[in-house]
Amino acid sequence: MASTTGKAAAEKRKAVTLDVRTLLACLAFSALAASEPQNSSNLRARYGQPDIERFAIRPEITVTAQYGHDGKACILLIEPRQAFVHSFYEQRQPTISKDVALELLDEAVPPATRGKLLLGGATVQTGCSAFESDSYENMKIGFVHSFCIKPGGVAKVQVNFKRTECDSGSK
Repeated sequence: MASTTGKAAAEKRKAVTLDVRTLLACLAFSALAASEPQNSSNLRARYGQPDIERFAIRPEITVTAQYGHDGKACILLIEPRQAFVHSFYEQRQPTISKDVALELLDEAVPPATRGKLLLGGATVQTGCSAFESDSYENMKIGFVHSFCIKPGGVAKVQVNFKRTECDSGSK
């Protein structure tokens, strides 16, 4: 009889342990299901205005803006959409055509806002890439060309504004 009582007690402990594990698993799942990913409004309410933002300007092309202390753009980066974290030295770097890059550049910084051209056409080529730069009164514009995958493709267009608020870095 003692062995029967011992077996019953062991089975009861096993059932209670299983019930506690099930309860803990349900609580963990509920906590995960209840937690929501952060959205832009929540993040702005908690941390204030961002110093960097990325916008989709075409279905597969983005512009990233880095702001100065005054809230105005100091750097604009136009490039094909990529993962948020990606390798700079990625072999299969996506590109856009030079015509599309120029069209988007004119949209983002119209020629009238650039000021007088101070130095144009400075180009450096290394391996599969080339960097082309134009310096204006109000900004510097750089094109990164990629020749490895698609000849003449533009991997990035970067605009650096020449303003005192931008000299000391971002916010």
